[in-house]
Amino acid sequence: MTPPFARRLCLPLVLIAAAACACTRHGPASGSAQYSSSGGEIKVEIAKVGVDRDTGAHFVLLEDRAKDRGLSILVGDGEAAQIMLEMHGLKSPRPLTEDLLRDVLQQTGNHVDKVVISDLRDEVYYAKIFLDGGKHDVDSRPSDAIALAVGTHAPIYVRERLLQPSSELKMGAGERVPKNAHAFGISVQDLTPALAIYFKVEPESAVLVDEVGADAKSAGVERGDLLIGIDGNGVAGVADFDRQIAALKGGVPVILTIKRGSAEKSITVRPDKSQLGN
Repeated sequence: MTPPFARRLCLPLVLIAAAACACTRHGPASGSAQYSSSGGEIKVEIAKVGVDRDTGAHFVLLEDRAKDRGLSILVGDGEAAQIMLEMHGLKSPRPLTEDLLRDVLQQTGNHVDKVVISDLRDEVYYAKIFLDGGKHDVDSRPSDAIALAVGTHAPIYVRERLLQPSSELKMGAGERVPKNAHAFGISVQDLTPALAIYFKVEPESAVLVDEVGADAKSAGVERGDLLIGIDGNGVAGVADFDRQIAALKGGVPVILTIKRGSAEKSITVRPDKSQLGN
C-alpha cells in the first residue's frame, strides 16, 4: 500500500506535471541556438505584462533588480489574465488552473520554494517548479510557473545565460501596457484583450478596479469590480474615464455603475475636489 505521505504529495505533482509544456520565445530570433540548464540563477521580478502590437500576443517582461537585464516571454491570453489578476491581488470569479494547483499544494501541506526559467531549446523556453525545500522539481511552461509563483508569493529566477541586456529587448514602440488612472479613491486600469475575454466583456466597455481606498470601499466598491458607467455614461477605457472625471464638480454626488460577476449595481459616491483627477 502506498504510504499516506506519498499519496498526499502525488496528486499535486501530477497536476503540475500535467501543465508542463513549452512557451514560445518573444524577441529576436537566435537560429538553432541551444542553452543548457546549468549555470547561475538570477532573481527577477515581473516588470510588466503587455501586448505586442505587431502580433496581438501577450508577453511577460522579467527584469533583474538593477533593471540591467531581462527576459521577455510570450504567454497565452488565459495565462496573461491570471498573472495580471494575481499581481493586483484579485481573485478570479471561477478557479483557473493556477488557482487549482495553488490550492491543492497548500491544502496538502506542500510549498513552492521558487520557479526557475531554466532552459531554451529550439526557440522554446522551459521552466521548473521547485517544491518542499528542494525535494522535488517539476517541469512546467514558464507562463504557468510564473502565474503559480505570483499566486504563492514564491520568487522567480532565470538562468543567467538566458538574460539579455535591457537595451536589446526591443521593448517600446512595438508594445503597450495597460494604462491606469485614479479618482473617487479608486485606481482603475484598461482592460487588456486577455482580461476582456476573461470577464466576458468588450475590451473598450469598462475599466478594471485594482485599488480601492477606504471611502470607496465603505460605499461598496471592491477590487476586481468592472466600472462600466459614470452617471449613466459608458466608460470606454482609462482615457474616457479621465475625460469624464475632468468634467465633474467636487461635492456633487456621482453614480458609478459596477459589474461584479454577472450582476450590476449602482453606487453613489460624493467626491470632494481632491478626489477628482490624477
